[in-house]
Amino acid sequence: MTSAALGAAGEVDAVDELRMTTRVAHEALERADLILPATRDRERYALLVGGMLSFHLAVERELRRHDETLRRRGVTTAGCYRAEPLRAESRRLGSPSCPEPAFGLTSAAHAVGALYVLEGSTLGGTVIGASLQRHLGLSSSYYGVHGSRTKARWTNTCRQINRFAPSDAERAAMRDGAIATFGALHAHLEAILHRSWE
Repeated sequence: MTSAALGAAGEVDAVDELRMTTRVAHEALERADLILPATRDRERYALLVGGMLSFHLAVERELRRHDETLRRRGVTTAGCYRAEPLRAESRRLGSPSCPEPAFGLTSAAHAVGALYVLEGSTLGGTVIGASLQRHLGLSSSYYGVHGSRTKARWTNTCRQINRFAPSDAERAAMRDGAIATFGALHAHLEAILHRSWE
């Protein structure tokens, strides 16, 4: 943790707290190695895209319910909605129609936790996009959604999350939202890529 992550009273900022408390869930998803192998097989990649689309549809529907509250408190969701590029990519690849996961966000703070996961995933998306291009010769409007603006956008998202300035109860809800989003994504991709939903 850097000194910049500490406030005047020595408190950990919201983003660093989210990073620390989601580490186990994040690492579990990475260890499962569900995404990168799919970039080396066209059929499996089409399945992945179908699964990511159904996941985003479920999460984004919940996020939109909190858009107005988040906007009033300085957090913008503009640009985080990526279901449409996924839908276009799904059609191009002939992806199967996958069931949506059960997912809920009960408060604005809960939604901020989900936003942290969605926006943070764009950083790894650049690596996934490069692997997809290298192995299958495909480009992805989803994994390269922000292009050269990815890092700057993430920095701005972190700034907004830290400015959200939640109470202790809201910080707990943010943590719960982020952990729930990681867990939902992990379980959903396991089911989709192993076709246990069929």
